[in-house]
Order: sequence, then C-alpha cells, then structure tokens
Amino acid sequence: MADDTEHPVSFVPANGNQGRDETDRQTRQQMDRAILTIARLIGRRIAREQFAALSAPNDNEPQVVQGDGAGKE
Repeated sequence: MADDTEHPVSFVPANGNQGRDETDRQTRQQMDRAILTIARLIGRRIAREQFAALSAPNDNEPQVVQGDGAGKE
C-alpha cells in the first residue's frame, strides 16, 4: 500500500483565489491530516467487521437430537 501521508506544500484553488495566508494553509493541512486519520480508522473498522463475518460460526450443521428420539406417551 502506498504511503499517502505526504501532503503537497500548497494547493491551487480551482476558482483561482490566491488570498490565503500561511495560517489558513496550515489549518487546512491539519484538517486534511485529521480527516485522513478518521477515514483510515473507519476503513480499518469496516475491514475488521468484514473479516469477522468471514469467520462466523457455521449454523448450517444438523443439530444432534438428545436421547433416543422416542416420544413419551
């Protein structure tokens, strides 16, 4: 899996706004890191749930009847 922890130094907005200062860029980078961390945690949780579902107990096996099977009269 590729390491995607590296962030570009700066983004160029699609609308061409260049009025961002250094603090705004740092805040945006911190938010990007936080969002990426949350997304990774969610992905790991989903992967764990899927893996647990693969190893679920098999309840399709026939049940064993207790006793001799004769009904009481």
